[in-house]
Amino acid sequence: MSAFRANAGTIYKSVDESGNVTYSQTPPADIDNVSEIRLQAPPTDDRMEAAQQRHERNLEAAQILEQNRKKREQLIAEENRRRSENQRKSRQPVLPDTAGDDDRRVYPYYYPYPKPRPPVKPGPRPPVHFPVR
Repeated sequence: MSAFRANAGTIYKSVDESGNVTYSQTPPADIDNVSEIRLQAPPTDDRMEAAQQRHERNLEAAQILEQNRKKREQLIAEENRRRSENQRKSRQPVLPDTAGDDDRRVYPYYYPYPKPRPPVKPGPRPPVHFPVR
């Protein structure tokens, strides 16, 4: 890592008459086609170590979150299973259809609906008036 840090600083980029690009640490004699490139210094060992520690903490937090998510999904699945089982147990049995002429005796709160009427056929359409051109 220290060899890379020694190269940090200013780099010179030059283009010759043929269009070839050259990079160097010392400025070339031809100053017309030269541009300066300033490199940022790489992070120090302390910053690299701090970044590594942050990364490890983030990985641990991600594992904890994943475990919590799986536990939560298991609890939700168990709760849904219990609800489904309770609903199945609480269903009332279906009574046989014993309704006859006297529905009020068998089903005291049942009043049969009137028979539906047949659909009404539409009448003739009104004439359509088009604008005159």
